[in-house]
Amino acid sequence: MKPEKNNTFCYYPFFQLALKNWGPNGIESAAPCCNSIRPENDNPLELNFKLQSMTHEGIFHSPVMRRLRESMLKGEKHPACTTCWKMEDNGIVSYRFYSGADYEITQEHLLNPKLTCIDFSFGDNCNLRCRMCVPGLSNKLRIDYKYFAENDLDSNDIQGFNRNVFEIKEWMEKDSEQNVLYWPNNSWQWKNILDNIQNITQIKAAGGETTITKPFTEFIDRAIEIDHAKNVTLNFHTNATKFNDTLLEKLVQFKSLELNFSIDSYGKNYEYIRYPMTWKALDKSIRNFFDKVKDSNTNVNVQFTNVLSCLNAFNIHEIYNYWIDIKREYQDYVSMNFWIDFIWPQDKHISVKFLSKDLKLELIEYYKNLFGGHVYPIQHIIKFLENHVEFPITDKHRKNMLREISLFDKSRNQHYKDYLDYRIINFLETEIK
Repeated sequence: MKPEKNNTFCYYPFFQLALKNWGPNGIESAAPCCNSIRPENDNPLELNFKLQSMTHEGIFHSPVMRRLRESMLKGEKHPACTTCWKMEDNGIVSYRFYSGADYEITQEHLLNPKLTCIDFSFGDNCNLRCRMCVPGLSNKLRIDYKYFAENDLDSNDIQGFNRNVFEIKEWMEKDSEQNVLYWPNNSWQWKNILDNIQNITQIKAAGGETTITKPFTEFIDRAIEIDHAKNVTLNFHTNATKFNDTLLEKLVQFKSLELNFSIDSYGKNYEYIRYPMTWKALDKSIRNFFDKVKDSNTNVNVQFTNVLSCLNAFNIHEIYNYWIDIKREYQDYVSMNFWIDFIWPQDKHISVKFLSKDLKLELIEYYKNLFGGHVYPIQHIIKFLENHVEFPITDKHRKNMLREISLFDKSRNQHYKDYLDYRIINFLETEIK
């Protein structure tokens, strides 16, 4: 069985568990995959009141997970997977269709599900202040938050930066080096995972910046220590800026690396979005990664993932051309893919959804031509734009977009005119009547 339009099947619940949110006492939410967990559905398995007394194996084999798997085999839409059902209702290929990309499910797995993969979030420790991100996922963005508060700048309605008195007090009491999201290493549940690491053959991870988080280091060090790394696939998101020799010497001891390089753009446009990183430093880190792994026995698959926003909407060809050059140089050693992802949430002011109809039509044609007519890697983006071509844009949308962009310009001493495509600049500066 495999995911198809005429069924509700997904591979994830048969081998994977997403443990994304941890508190001071342990696990606070669990799901079959990270996409199940959304602000409007933050308790998809309805297990939160029990979670901190359960092992990861206990959660995976719980009655609610069994019912979820049964629903998928019967063609029923389980409410834990609302994210995918909504995407499919809008004509978009949902995440479940990609669930078998990195795992082979047999009939035995369907009859006797086995937990072999855990998807973690390892805290909010990060080294960048990306414009599409929020302070809860990057501790460095608290620098911007504090700047807005201290200078009485209106950041209301900007995702993650709403200024209510309680948030201001909480954020202002924390410096940019202190994690707000708990990492799991103080929990008996985390120690239980490390003690039973031999049963895990794949982990997925996100941050913050995964490569600089303490629990990620603990996991890979433990796997290496017990000689289990050779059996484990590491699948994680990274901004690709921290590939030093010490880390790479550890990574090449693992069976496989399935990495998402979150980059978004090229050159000065990249530097604008992923402040304060320089393009030169990023390029050096990326090339060091490929130079080290090409001489290893590790299977390596790298996907360049770009979050689409109005900031990079007309610059995608630049990072795509860079990817082509890297692929041409290293394709004999590494498998490489290119992907464009949605901004989250999709109502964020800098979403392409809020550009004018003419610009969205121009972007549709731009993306259709980007891959020489082969639109598979970006068909979901084209569909999204087509679905929102007639979205009624008002001058309020333009002003909100300009306000969000300008606020971060002030906190970083930048100006959008020096970094953005002229079409976006014209849109920002032209009143909509």
